[in-house]
Amino acid sequence: MKISRTTMVIAAQAVAIVLLAWALVYYARDEWKIGQDDETEGVPAASRISQAQGVTVVNVAPAAQAAGGITTALLAPVDVRATVRGYALVVSLAPLIDLSSRFAVAQSQAAAARASLADTGAEFRRVKGLYEDRRNVSARELAAAEAAWRRDQALAEGAQRAAEAALAAMREQWGPVLAGWASAPGSPELGPLASGKEVLVQVTLPDDGAQESPAPAVVDLSPLGEGASFEAHFVSPSPRADPALQGRTLWYRASARHLRIGERLAALGQGRGPVQPMAAVPDSAVLWYGGKAWIYVVRGQDAFSRREVRLGGESGDQWVGDASLAGARAVVHGAALLLSEELKSQLKADD
Repeated sequence: MKISRTTMVIAAQAVAIVLLAWALVYYARDEWKIGQDDETEGVPAASRISQAQGVTVVNVAPAAQAAGGITTALLAPVDVRATVRGYALVVSLAPLIDLSSRFAVAQSQAAAARASLADTGAEFRRVKGLYEDRRNVSARELAAAEAAWRRDQALAEGAQRAAEAALAAMREQWGPVLAGWASAPGSPELGPLASGKEVLVQVTLPDDGAQESPAPAVVDLSPLGEGASFEAHFVSPSPRADPALQGRTLWYRASARHLRIGERLAALGQGRGPVQPMAAVPDSAVLWYGGKAWIYVVRGQDAFSRREVRLGGESGDQWVGDASLAGARAVVHGAALLLSEELKSQLKADD
């Protein structure tokens, strides 16, 4: 039987495949052995997973804890107030400066009128005395002196009323604190605002019905989109209502850097209610898994269990957590290693 050329080529290819497969198995035997050894050595030898009262416990020997950089610390209690959120509007100070100028002009005019009134009043009294003393001056001179005195009296009263009206307008529109600043010559408080180094911000916070309760001394302002936050410091209550929002309105001052007149911002400050006992949770202790926050708490010298935590807010490098966490010893470094061990055990169980 004659073998065709095609059959010979297929047979040669089959022989080559067999030889390559044998070579692959021969030269990879050491790597397979290492892989088999790894399955029985390493981290699982230093840790194990167990169940205690329905809770998964990760047991890690002290030596393995030191090697993995696992450290623990007590979670300290802390008293905090609930945060309150609102909105802020950067307002133009031009109307206040205009009223301040009007007040200053009226004050100057009133001072000049009072000085003139003092002169004409003295002259009127002198002329009147002469007239009453045997008519040493004419009735016409007495009438002229009296007219000049009454004219200056009217001018002084008018200038004073103008100054009082400007001051009343400032108090009505801006409140007594800002009105006091604007009416004081060379006010050091108004200076940074008038020069543009600072801006005036009206903050609207939810109205809890306690209008006389203290306002937050400091609020954090941030752009409505993404952006860094910065502090604003309390000035006084604002007599204005925000036409777009309902709530309690307050004046704050902030650095003018990156802020524009008319810009709206988010505001965050401390509430005015009583302090609440909470626990300080370091950021390094918190794990985010499955859309929730977790920490590992110590259950013994070499035992750790994962616990879900409710975080109330972040301040610097720590979170504020539920009061029940206070006094608990938690893993503050290396928690991710414990989570990795726990998840690996679950994968093996599923297999």
